[in-house]
Parts: sequence; C-alpha cells; structure tokens
Amino acid sequence: MTDDRRPRRRRGGYRNRHRRTANKEPVPIDPEALAMEAEHRSELEIPQALISQDALRVVESLEHAGHLAYVVGGCVRDLALGRSPKDFDVATSARPEQVRRLFRNARIIGRRFRLVHVRFGQDRLIEVATFRRSPDPDVEGDLLVAADNVFGDPKEDALRRDFTVNGLFYTPRDGGRVIDYVGGCKDLEAKLLRSIGDADVRCQEDPVRMIRAIRFAAKHRLKLSPDLRKAINKHSETIHRCAGARLWEELLKVLRSGASKQAFALAQRTGFLTAFLPDYAAVYGERKSACERPLAGLDRIVKERGAPPSDHVLVSALILPMLQAQRPRAQAEKILSQWNEVFRIPNRLREQVVFSLLAVRGMVPEGPWVDPDSFSRRALFAPAVEVLQVLVAGQGEGQGLLKYWDHRRQPHPDEEDEAE
Repeated sequence: MTDDRRPRRRRGGYRNRHRRTANKEPVPIDPEALAMEAEHRSELEIPQALISQDALRVVESLEHAGHLAYVVGGCVRDLALGRSPKDFDVATSARPEQVRRLFRNARIIGRRFRLVHVRFGQDRLIEVATFRRSPDPDVEGDLLVAADNVFGDPKEDALRRDFTVNGLFYTPRDGGRVIDYVGGCKDLEAKLLRSIGDADVRCQEDPVRMIRAIRFAAKHRLKLSPDLRKAINKHSETIHRCAGARLWEELLKVLRSGASKQAFALAQRTGFLTAFLPDYAAVYGERKSACERPLAGLDRIVKERGAPPSDHVLVSALILPMLQAQRPRAQAEKILSQWNEVFRIPNRLREQVVFSLLAVRGMVPEGPWVDPDSFSRRALFAPAVEVLQVLVAGQGEGQGLLKYWDHRRQPHPDEEDEAE
C-alpha cells in the first residue's frame, strides 16, 4: 500500500529561509543609491546594540538580496533623543511582493499603500514599507492627498514624510550611521519641530499632520517652527476633512502620550483646539485648571505604568470637567452623541464612559450616597475605580479614598447594573 501523504513542512519560518540564503553570494546594491546615501550621512552614530535584532535581520536579508534597506522614522528619532522606541520600522527599495518572498513569516496588508508585516514569534513584528514619494494632487486647487501609492527612492521617501525629526534613516553598515536627507539631526539638536517642505502646503495635504505636530512637540519637548505654528493656526478648520475614525485614533494617541496636558495647552494656544473640539475648548478657556487636573493625572499614570489606561478612562478624563452637578447623565450622553457624529465612537466605549462617570460620583465625599457593598458588586465599579485613580493622580491627594475603594475591587460576573 503506497503512502500518498504529503511530506511534512519544515518548521521555523524565517530561520529556515535565512539558513537557505545565508550561504548564497550577496547581490550588489545599486551603486548610485549608495552614492546618494554617502552624500547625506550625518555624524550621528547609533550603536547597533540599541536596534531591534529583528529589524537588523530584516535589513540584512534585504540587503543580501540586493535591495537597499534602512531602519526608519520614529524609532530613529527616539534613539537620537536617548529614548527607547516602542517599535521599529523598515523602509526598502524592494517591492512588497519581493519582501514577502524573502520571509516566509510575512504577509502583505493595506489598500491605500501596501505594507509587509514580518513576524518573529507571537508578539514581535517589523513593518516593512517600500520607498515612496509624494504624489501630485489630483484636483487643481485642492491639495488634500487622497492616495499615496507611488514608489520612489530613499530621498523621495524622506521628503514625503511629515517632519524633519521623523525623516531620519539608520543603516547598520559601517558601525551604524544616520542618513539625513532633510536636516532632522540639526533640528533635533535645536529642539525644533519643523515641517519637511512648505508647512502651509503640508498641512493642507493631510490636516492630521497638525494634531501630530502638537503631539510630537508636547511629547518630545520640541518647539514648533514659526511657519508650522502659523500653518496650524491658519488651517485648523480643515481638520474635519479627514476621516472621523482617523481623527479619533489621533485624539486617543494624544491622551496616551504621557504629555496630554502640554498637548492640549499647545492646541489651545495655536487655535487648533477650538476647531477640533469646540465644546471642550470652551470649557478649557473658562476652567483651565479643572481640565488640566485629569489630564495631568493621565500623564502621571502613563509615566508610572509605562502604558496608558483603558480608552474609557482616557475619554472620561476629557468629559469630567465638562459635566455640571445637575443631570450629569444627560450631559455626558449629549456630549458623546455629538462627538459620535464626527468620530464614530464605538457604542460599547460610549456606554462604559457614561457608566464610569456616573459611578465615580458616588465614590467622592461630595457625591450622592451609595451603599459600598452593593456598589462594589456592580459591573461598572472597576472602570469607575480607574477613573478615580486619574482624579487622585491629577489632584495629588485622596490616596486614602482611592485605597478604600480599590480594596473593594474584585472580579465580579458581568452585570448590567447602572449607577443611580
């Protein structure tokens, strides 16, 4: 009897593929590309030991196959500032299909622009993008970029990025050098956030760059260049031309940054906050300290934990100072309903925010009385404790109150109880 079973596939993904290619002769990289790189090498050196080994493997394999490849973007910026990056990205001259053929553990994602995710183990991922350039606007007089799927060379890829500090490339060759096509090293030294190209045009091409500029400036303690500040003030009203889901994610990034207090202060000074969140901006202008306390609490928690709290806590920190003593439920639901028309907030998140805001009122001394035992058994209790942590962290007092309620927190079955 013949055995017609298929032969077993070897395990190992990247490791097995790498073994098969390691002994092959490397393919030479385009001399013209290397010459362009040599012209823009900076004096800034970053030791290879600080770079993700997974990212270095991806770069090595791409270059072994004859493609130019760099570690790029925010991770290079963070290392230059002496910080530890959260993740590492790679840009290359290889097309997505070529990258996928090099790595068995890779898959192509994206529609607007195809990227390749190369996985190492269960939780390590390197994102690989092909060099691209800024496309020409499709409609005369309208600079908003609707598509960004045009391949380019390394310099064009650097020039199409948003800010000079984000346009730095790193090559592990020759001991580890930073390639700077846009003057990012000089701006980092000067603590300046400057747009690549005309800031006025860049903010019109993609208005989300305005909120990104505010977040980067606040988080990395950089000063906005005069032309970038002027462009943000001039074009703030165009921010809602962008997709609501994208704007919502950018807002959450600000709240997760550990520098939300500074970011909202900068957004207010540039006039951006009034265009982006007009109802919140009105409260911020009238009761700035009340708005800053929960933001400061968020920032403190992010820095102490090394990770942000849940999204419902982030949103609750914004809405808390907007609520009055009377009819808080109706106010919270109205605010979230208005925001939902712009941002498309998930229903479950909206429910959690309302429940938490109502519940936390029963935890503070001046709030309505609640029975501690029955209250702590409700499903909304644990999320409310998280919001209380933000308040205590922002005010710098109330540790005893927090300890009292936190001691009562324990796993309970899901219930649909709501605060009275």
